[in-house]
Amino acid sequence: MSAGALMAEIDSLPNAYDDSGLDSYDEELARIEASIADIKTRDLTAARERTRIAAKIQAAQFQRDILSHANQQRARNAKRTRTVRRDAKEPKSRAMSAQPTRQQLALLSLVAALLPVTSRMRYLEEWLGELYDLRAEGAPWWRCVGYIAGIVAGAAPSLAVVLRRSGRRAVD
Repeated sequence: MSAGALMAEIDSLPNAYDDSGLDSYDEELARIEASIADIKTRDLTAARERTRIAAKIQAAQFQRDILSHANQQRARNAKRTRTVRRDAKEPKSRAMSAQPTRQQLALLSLVAALLPVTSRMRYLEEWLGELYDLRAEGAPWWRCVGYIAGIVAGAAPSLAVVLRRSGRRAVD
């Protein structure tokens, strides 16, 4: 392309500094600003709608969870209503009542967490076995509580220290 043709093409382009098209730029700027304002308004409306929908979803999920829990409770209670008839002379088995309670199991498991990982299961099984024997013998509740308190307050912390020290010596 020759230099003259290039100059002619450049002259045909609108001049950015030309004051004759100033009104058209102002009109275009006003149109763009109005468009932006309209888009922001629609965005706010959409955000409000999203918030409203999210609240409805959360309420529906909460209601679902409540109903699901109620249904599970009803199923559990239906299982409990079944009774087994026993002969009046037949004694109740002590083995069923000898099982440690959930609270006792949870407390002993928590205390066993003080011990090194390699020893936890061994001592937990030992403690649960002792507790089982106490309950099977028909020991009063305060004796079982005393046994667990002895483990919590004395045996487990000192055992943890001893086991950890012996583990370090084996490594050194």
